[in-house]
Amino acid sequence: MWESWLGLVEYWGEDEIIINTARGKILNGWQDQIRNVAREVFRVLRPGGRTVLTYDDPKQGTWSVLLSALLGAGFEELGGKLSYTIKQQTFVQRRSPRATQEDTLTVFRKP
Repeated sequence: MWESWLGLVEYWGEDEIIINTARGKILNGWQDQIRNVAREVFRVLRPGGRTVLTYDDPKQGTWSVLLSALLGAGFEELGGKLSYTIKQQTFVQRRSPRATQEDTLTVFRKP
């Protein structure tokens, strides 16, 4: 449904920024793509502008890479992380004990 609403082609997943070894998408490629996104968000924001990131790191280890990309692009992290419990759970959250039960928000500012 989202693909139709957004006017996307069927194969948008080829451009998806994800780590998925079965699809040939590895950490190095993900890291490069995240850096490009961080630089572009920084470029389009006005000085003093903010971006809010919600991010889940189920494999543990990519958060530091993401944070490094944002800081390397020039952002400042404001106030640390804010976590909140998800009230409306997905099917996976109700059925899987390993599913994330809360989201973390982090605010970054362009100086």
